[in-house]
Amino acid sequence: MRVKLLFFATIRDYFRTGEREVTINLPKTVREIFMSLFEDKTTAQQFLSSVRFAINCAYVSHETPVKDGDELAVIPPVSGG
Repeated sequence: MRVKLLFFATIRDYFRTGEREVTINLPKTVREIFMSLFEDKTTAQQFLSSVRFAINCAYVSHETPVKDGDELAVIPPVSGG
């Protein structure tokens, strides 16, 4: 199955891109997909503790299953003025 990932703010800086498409063999949760993006699991865990996720523009929990064709946004905390 194919999933489009969207990255924002510090996550975008970390991956040096705003989007990526991944192919996943088995159904996975948001958390499993996110953790699979990192070689360094300590860094992944640090990001995971503060990011929010949205599937197809709706906020979801870390344990939400992702389906073929979904758009998964990774949204770190933001501030502005």
